[in-house]
Amino acid sequence: MDFLNRSLHHHDQQRPGQDGWIHTSTGIRKNAAESSLTEQDYANLEARWISRELATRAQLRRADSATGEATVGRKGDDYAGILIPYIQPGSDRVREFRLRRDHPELEYDASGNLRERNKYLSPPGRSNMLYIVPGTDRPPVDRVEHATHFLPSNRTRHIS
Repeated sequence: MDFLNRSLHHHDQQRPGQDGWIHTSTGIRKNAAESSLTEQDYANLEARWISRELATRAQLRRADSATGEATVGRKGDDYAGILIPYIQPGSDRVREFRLRRDHPELEYDASGNLRERNKYLSPPGRSNMLYIVPGTDRPPVDRVEHATHFLPSNRTRHIS
């Protein structure tokens, strides 16, 4: 680990375990989400209606490309971005991280418009998971007033 910029290097075989910690070949455990968000990150999030308080509560963290690679199990591109921890309701245990990349690949769609591809990534083989903000109590599933409406592009909106 480079203590000057808190980055993790490619040569150290790293992959976050189910407990949210990176287990390295040397046996050293490091928190996979150890860098704070930058002021630019907060500004970008606020442009998408995610306040600083909500980002802090959600425990969002900045990841350099090596940490992003290790988190999603991919190599060979820029995987710097924001780590989004998926925490089980009623606990503080990180179940998995999802990565929102700063610079995803670009491709042309059928209409000839340039669009981002693979902006949000999960580890290989991981099925989709419901995102619940950390600190939320276990949601009652038998009450209609707690229904959640799912929107495309990894956004959810509460209906009450």
